[in-house]
Amino acid sequence: MEEWFNNRIDKLKSMFLRHRRHEESQSDACSPATSINHRPQMTSTQLPRPFRLRDVVCLKSIMNPSETVAKGIIQSIDPSTQVRGEELGPNWCEVSIQVAVKKDECLIRSYGFHKTIYDAYGATFAWPCPYVEFESVDEM
Repeated sequence: MEEWFNNRIDKLKSMFLRHRRHEESQSDACSPATSINHRPQMTSTQLPRPFRLRDVVCLKSIMNPSETVAKGIIQSIDPSTQVRGEELGPNWCEVSIQVAVKKDECLIRSYGFHKTIYDAYGATFAWPCPYVEFESVDEM
């Protein structure tokens, strides 16, 4: 079971890294995502503001970006921030989970025994900015 889980994590990391390279080639800014495959063209007055500390956000699944897997609070967007001994890096944010929506969703960066959203409830961990959105009023 552990081997299967580790293989699944490796596969997810690989998929994410491919997507991350694509995202980084388009933008280095840490801003909310609109979709994994399509970002509408926006004028400068329509661009969403960058994330800030203490923003309440929804974390999206990397397998199905329309699906919210958790709700949390931004703790850091500084790429040099250390999260569980690993530098956050560009286009990642440190988030504390407040509500675990899809408890079995795998963390992209697992930390010791923290492998799923449920495991990370109440803790801080890294999540890629392209899969973080501001919480809308109707989701509260």
